[in-house]
Amino acid sequence: MPQIWSCDAEWYDKLKNEQEKVVVAVWSSHDEKVNPYLEKLQVLEDENIPVFIVDKDSCGSVAEKIGAKPGETVIFKGGKEVGRVTLGENIEADIEKVRELTKGGQNG
Repeated sequence: MPQIWSCDAEWYDKLKNEQEKVVVAVWSSHDEKVNPYLEKLQVLEDENIPVFIVDKDSCGSVAEKIGAKPGETVIFKGGKEVGRVTLGENIEADIEKVRELTKGGQNG
């Protein structure tokens, strides 16, 4: 399972200093439809792409800092945002969009 990101003060510095690709998924513990999506993000970790889960209910400052709302996944490379995917009805298609953004690094 992807890592749950702690709400410590250094999280944003860690993200900005990360030179590799990082996927940050924001969710709300009250939103049941996001759970299967979060589980499917495991495939990215299997491809050596770090995935961090941010619970907006307990770590709102993290989500606010990157301007993400529950159901959004933000992809960073070299400390800069390269794209975001909003959870839709087709979880497999959403995972593929995230994967493409981690490969190409272009907005989309």
